[in-house]
Amino acid sequence: KFTSDLGPNVTSALTPLSISSGYSGLFLVLKGSEPQALREAGDMIIAKIRDVPGLADVKTNLSAVKPQVSIDIDPAVAAKKALNPAMVALAVRQMIDGDNIMDVVLDGKTTPVNLGLKVDSLTTLDTIKNQTITNMTGEEIKLSDVATVAVKPGPTSIQRLNQQEYVSINGRFTTDNSSAVQKEVEKRIKELTLPAGVTYYSEGESKAMSDGFKNLGMAMALAVLLVYMVMLVAFGEMLAPLAILFSLPFIFVGGLGGLYLSGDSLGVPAMVGFLMLIGIVVTNAIVYMDRVLHNRSNGLKIQEALIEAGATRLRPILMTAIATICALLPLAISSEGGLISRSLAIVVISGLTTSTVLTLVIVPVAYEVLDAIRGKIMRTSAE
Repeated sequence: KFTSDLGPNVTSALTPLSISSGYSGLFLVLKGSEPQALREAGDMIIAKIRDVPGLADVKTNLSAVKPQVSIDIDPAVAAKKALNPAMVALAVRQMIDGDNIMDVVLDGKTTPVNLGLKVDSLTTLDTIKNQTITNMTGEEIKLSDVATVAVKPGPTSIQRLNQQEYVSINGRFTTDNSSAVQKEVEKRIKELTLPAGVTYYSEGESKAMSDGFKNLGMAMALAVLLVYMVMLVAFGEMLAPLAILFSLPFIFVGGLGGLYLSGDSLGVPAMVGFLMLIGIVVTNAIVYMDRVLHNRSNGLKIQEALIEAGATRLRPILMTAIATICALLPLAISSEGGLISRSLAIVVISGLTTSTVLTLVIVPVAYEVLDAIRGKIMRTSAE
């Protein structure tokens, strides 16, 4: 099969294509060995995700088409005429472009010299059909005798990745909650049975967001581990650091609640806010727990130590929380956060508010329960 644009002058070019990770929006890449299977998979995915809320202008790189002259060679008929498809394709190319036989230097510039047959202007299908090709026996054969010439819609470009043809699907996010849109897209694609051999992966903003969430999740887990190790060394026991860690899950309760009430999305800036909260909330809990351990070292019973620490440390804990909230309040109430999204401020403010209140309840309860369990285990071991 030989395909050419309709027109007297035909040019072609190969342009390296870069799949940029900076694409802003949905960007999926479909890979496979069969071009037809790729096209079918692309059509299936487009039909499935076209109506996803928050996603618009969904299309593939095959959406743009233009009229092209398609020459379909019949190998059997060509063989009877002492021709083969390669000879026919070569002859048609020579009719259009000629052959580059040499390069000459004119006025200091290298200029290619093309040699070709003088043919009528190839502006109509009839003109192309009536072109003759010399077969192996020297006989002139009309192109229309061995091939079907017709105008068909064709892609404006053929794109390849690692020497394989691929199909890309892209769309535009119309909402700030792009993570929810991405999850819905992935959910719908998983419901499809794609043609055999076709695989897909995300690029652009969706890939960057997915990688960002994974990296931040690992950073938060590592932060919790490091905080626990530091507290373990500082306090010299396991129960106090463990009780303090019980306050951390409540940062997500307040942070997610704040995002829900404000209508902001759970994006990378919000995750950075949760990462910041780990250090802030743990600091308040350490201030409280340090007083508890000091009281116990002075001989107070556990409940008395907890109550006295709460009354003594309430003021510095509230001062720290209120100062942090006031510092982030201008960013939280602004319509645009600039380089730092307002969702970060909302997460820190709401998460710090709830965790500060719960720190004075959850941490002492957790410490008392853990201390009772430790006492029971020690009594059992003694017996």
